[in-house]
Amino acid sequence: MRGLFDLTGQVALVTGSTKGIGRGVAEVLCAQGAVVGVSSRTPADCKRAAAELEAEYGPGRAFAVPADVSDLAQLTAMVDRTTALHGRIDILVCNAARLPGMEPFGTVSTDEFMAHYATNVEKTLRLVQMVAPGMAERGRGSIVLVSSRAGIAATPQHLAYSCAKAAMTHLSRNLAAQYAPKGVRINCIAPGLIRSDASEAFLAAPASQAFIADVPLRRGGEAHEAGGVVAFLASPAAGYVTGCVIPVDGGVVDLPVPPGNGSTLFSQAGHLATDKPLT
Repeated sequence: MRGLFDLTGQVALVTGSTKGIGRGVAEVLCAQGAVVGVSSRTPADCKRAAAELEAEYGPGRAFAVPADVSDLAQLTAMVDRTTALHGRIDILVCNAARLPGMEPFGTVSTDEFMAHYATNVEKTLRLVQMVAPGMAERGRGSIVLVSSRAGIAATPQHLAYSCAKAAMTHLSRNLAAQYAPKGVRINCIAPGLIRSDASEAFLAAPASQAFIADVPLRRGGEAHEAGGVVAFLASPAAGYVTGCVIPVDGGVVDLPVPPGNGSTLFSQAGHLATDKPLT
């Protein structure tokens, strides 16, 4: 049973990995032995993050492959560069995304709505289509799509983002069904409130306490906690796991509200309230 979580020698490519959840994923994959390709839109940020990972985990353990995931040519160059450097991609983590903006329900423009779909869904599909065939030829590989709690539960203030992430979760299931017979496992995680540059201001605001009070674990998550789930899905320990969508949200989607807050399911997560006693 030794080595179930060992990723030594595996080549991983993580988009959007210079900060936030992506950086947490890159850190954990490196810690488990993988060689990690660090990618974001800004080359300087990629080089800096890769150098920091190498300083922590050793020379040759990380490399910079900048790309704007909304640009198909840059995605192709990113994959080609990774393959040229290391010969293959064993683990692909599709984390980079178009971030949401707050808007009153239904006011989002058509251009903005379609831009979310193009980046979060269509370009994710194209990236997987570039990488998965090589995995299929070798008869193994792991791909993890990073969606969002907003893709599972109603989030009307982020309508475009929520709908795109919902499509992304179902994309993962369709891709998993397509590639499972070829030994390629494809799964999806759906993070909730994770501490990052983007969420730091919200977490520091007094209003965040009302939100956190409805999180069963009573706190926001950390990037390495999302990274740990990705590392599990990429590891031999998850060798019989594919087509799953795993919330990483402190229990918001899947757990009832803890005792003291009433016997209702968490309505902010998009569930219908119920007066059925909790068991």
